Amino acid sequence: MLRFIKQQIPNIFTLCNLLSGCIGIIHIFHNQLEITFWCVVLSLVFDFLDGFLARVFGVSGAFGKELDSFSDMVSFGVLPSLFVYHRLDSFFSGSFIPYIGLLIAVFSAVRLAKFNIDTKQQYVFIGLPTPINALFFVSFFYADAWFFQAIPLISFTILFSWMLIAKMSLLAIKFQSFHWKNNEFRFIFLFLSGILLLLLGLKSIPFIVFNYIILSFFYYVILNKKENL
Repeated sequence: MLRFIKQQIPNIFTLCNLLSGCIGIIHIFHNQLEITFWCVVLSLVFDFLDGFLARVFGVSGAFGKELDSFSDMVSFGVLPSLFVYHRLDSFFSGSFIPYIGLLIAVFSAVRLAKFNIDTKQQYVFIGLPTPINALFFVSFFYADAWFFQAIPLISFTILFSWMLIAKMSLLAIKFQSFHWKNNEFRFIFLFLSGILLLLLGLKSIPFIVFNYIILSFFYYVILNKKENL
């Protein structure tokens, strides 16, 4: 009985992730995008906690993994996709252009399916993680107005949709230890992110994502050079 309860605790947090994503989607169509942003933040917290608690209780399993993917698809795939659609519709109402936003949902589904069958993505991600992608787009509500204009939004949608499934290595912010060695780029990322948050507040989120991508690129270039020596 106790083990059954332990197994359900991570699943409850997974379902909270899903519920938060659904609420965020509803508020998109009420044009309450600030609430949508915070729903994504909540989903990120729940998504972290379900995996963390599953490891703490030692109850990771196939059911939880599948449930997590379905929840992520809603919160980090469908939600940002509709967020972009809604914004583009304000520029191009009645045309096909707003449907470009749906690329995020399509490529998020591919990304999550690939992740589920890949056992190598514990300390490295292949392709941009869907939670980071979702946070990037919904943070445009707070970012400089330039990000939220039609051309940048379309450009980022196409680029980041490709990055979701690209064969590019990105750093997983998971610490096997807290020693400087082998964690240099993780510490640098956290330090720079903290500075950006202090200086720019929530406007910094797109720049933090750029920082993450750039640091990951340099990390794996240096790592590959070491391996080839």
